[in-house]
Formats: sequence, structure tokens, C-alpha cells
Amino acid sequence: PQPKRSKQGFSIRFVGHSCLLIESENTRVIIDPLLVTRSRSDLDLLPILNETLDAVIISHPHWDHFNPDSLVHIPMSTPILIPEQLSKRSVVNLDMQKICEDMGFSNIQQSPYWKPITIGDITIRALPYFGENAGPEGKRDWMAYHIEVGGKSIVGLVDSCHDQFGDMDTVLMDLRERYGEPDILFAPSSGFYYSLNSYTRRPFYLGSGTEQYTGMPLDVSRWTTISGAKMTIPYANFHFNPTDFLNI
Repeated sequence: PQPKRSKQGFSIRFVGHSCLLIESENTRVIIDPLLVTRSRSDLDLLPILNETLDAVIISHPHWDHFNPDSLVHIPMSTPILIPEQLSKRSVVNLDMQKICEDMGFSNIQQSPYWKPITIGDITIRALPYFGENAGPEGKRDWMAYHIEVGGKSIVGLVDSCHDQFGDMDTVLMDLRERYGEPDILFAPSSGFYYSLNSYTRRPFYLGSGTEQYTGMPLDVSRWTTISGAKMTIPYANFHFNPTDFLNI
């Protein structure tokens, strides 16, 4: 059964990992839908799609955010909102527009950073995304997001942290100056690190050290202070069902 919408005029459902379902009085939007995975036969969140979606927001083209196994269950006329595609296409900066078109989606909209896009009574802004490092030549058109609904503001940082091009501290400072303190901050806490030789780098960058890939708990704490968020919810871990939380 679908959760009832909030008496305040909207509801936010944490579906799992970085997937959020936001419902207002008139609008239903899902972010980074990961509703089935091939590695978990017990995971089936497809009933979420029993009610019509007004838009799907995709933050970046990693499988756990841009998930074809989930997207194929969504009507192809559904608006798909992706980051504005400006940089050169590459193995780390996939052509999300073309992939969506090849899948059959007919209403794909690119979102420039900081520019509001209105879906029903929900306003969405793409935020710059830094993190999940791909090396000094790995520029990517990905996005975090700022959402206004029911008089509240929500920020989702997805899997971000920092890379050679910038950091989310700066983005959150800019966000606070532009739009004030968010009511809810969803912040990544998985804290993945990888060895330098895992990245697409030239030989003189290789070494035995490691580099941070996603946000971690200390980042979440700092981002809460920087943004002034009234409530912070760590996410971007692979938690879907109640039993997934037993070992946290």
C-alpha cells in the first residue's frame, strides 16, 4: 500500500540508498529510483510505481542512481530530469540524454545548475556535484539537488564530497547565501575510499595511497554546520528494508 500524504501538504519517503519519493498535494516525484537490483531477489519496490509519477530526477549515471532495471518499469512519457550536459562525453561522463532516448523516454529535460525547474507544485534546482573522483581529466555533468515543496526546502548531496574541481563545502555555503538554511539535508555517509591506482590517471599520479570517493560521517557533521540545516539525514548506504538496519 502507498503511504498517505502528509497533512502538511507533502511527504518524503526514504525508499533506500539515495532514492527519495516526494509527494505534495498535486505532484509525485522520485529521485534516483533504485527499486530492484539483480543481486537481491528479495528487493522489490516496484509497487511505488502503481501511482503515476510526474517526474523522475536522475543525479548521475552510476547504476545505483541511473538504474535501467528500475527505469524500464516507468512509462516512457514520464518527464526525466537530468543534469545539463555540457562537458565532453566520456566513460565517466556518460551521455544520459542519449541513453534515455535509446530506452524510449520521450520527455527528457536538462537542468542547468541553480536554475529552478517547476514540476507541479515542486521546485527543483540542480546543484554542482563534486566527488566520486575520476581523476584530473574526469570532468562530469552530475548534480546534487535543492527542492522546495510545501514551504520547506530539501537538499540532497547524493554521493558527493570533493574532487580536483571543487568541494561540497563551497556549494553549501553558496546555497545558504542564495536560499537560506535548508529544512532537511540528506547527506552521504558511506565513506568509501579507493587506492589511487583505481582512478583514470596518468602514471605520475599513481601511488600507494588512497583517496576519498564519497562523503563520510565527519563530512555529514561539517555539512550540517555549514548549511545550517534544521535536520540532517545520513543516506546513500544500501539500506532498503527494516532488516538492513540491524547491523548498523
